[in-house]
Amino acid sequence: MYINPVDDKNVISFISGYELGTKHKCDFTELSKRLLTDKYKISYSNDGWPGQIGRLAKKKSLSWLSTFKEIALEIIADEQNGGLDKAMMKILKTRIVSLIGRVNALGDTWFNDSWAEEWLSLCLIKSNWFKQIWDNDEWLIIKSIHKEVQGENIFAKKGYNIPTLQLIKLKAQYDRLAKMNGT
Repeated sequence: MYINPVDDKNVISFISGYELGTKHKCDFTELSKRLLTDKYKISYSNDGWPGQIGRLAKKKSLSWLSTFKEIALEIIADEQNGGLDKAMMKILKTRIVSLIGRVNALGDTWFNDSWAEEWLSLCLIKSNWFKQIWDNDEWLIIKSIHKEVQGENIFAKKGYNIPTLQLIKLKAQYDRLAKMNGT
């Protein structure tokens, strides 16, 4: 979706307009409400699905936008909603590989707290469909990177965009594997 600025108010407006425009053929509101209530046990209240996402974001210590992306990806990827086709899986994999590319021993402007939030919103490790995107060796590295990102700190030194040594090692491992596979 293309909105500017990318914030919760514009996302909510976009979703509302999209649902009206499709005459609720895409009922994101109901799907998110159900997912947040059933899976995450976040009750529906007078603040609607945006409030549910806000409460889940607080619980996960993530931004509203990152939590929205995670929920939206779960809804889109759900087999009952059609799931992700090969092209969509390729786009997602490319985006995640791009994030891995930002892990650099010399630092990278784009390796920051937003990087970690984006990683967490895109890497739905517990989902079977997500595992299918990767071959076995890639999967092991992705899981290891995910574990590092969930840890206390991904930065070698506070205030600098330099990743921990472990993240640098995992990136090098992924790069070697990609080179070996010719990707």
